[in-house]
Amino acid sequence: MAKFRVKLIFEEILGTDSPPGNQGSTQFYRDSNGQPAIAVPQIMGCLNEAAERLNLRVPVAVRVLSNEKRIAISGKLEVESRKRRFRGRDGTQRVRFVRSEIIRNALVQFEVETDDPDNLPALFEYAGKFIGMGQWRKAGHGRFTAEVTRID
Repeated sequence: MAKFRVKLIFEEILGTDSPPGNQGSTQFYRDSNGQPAIAVPQIMGCLNEAAERLNLRVPVAVRVLSNEKRIAISGKLEVESRKRRFRGRDGTQRVRFVRSEIIRNALVQFEVETDDPDNLPALFEYAGKFIGMGQWRKAGHGRFTAEVTRID
């Protein structure tokens, strides 16, 4: 298996975890040190979606080399509030204020192993450009550029 060091550089990423009892808010998962983090299954889900769109083998043969289930995000944590419009059950327009944790200019670093070293850089490139990670990724948030370096 080939080993790679991966750096994901986000312009901005929004938290995806909803705190208990607070539906109008999203926050980041936390690692064992209490730092904002991305869960390993989020990374794998992003890669699997990229592989599916690129007509490659799914699930991808990639293993994140970490003793933790969550990988820390470097960057300044901010909280952003915004209005969210929605239609109530009775059909009337309503507005709710939502609160999201956000990190701009974020960096996530980790190592992976794969038995498909030729496709790994393309997977990360596609995933960063067209899929993204975190909340509101379908609206363009959570896009990233990836630096994938072979280390073995």
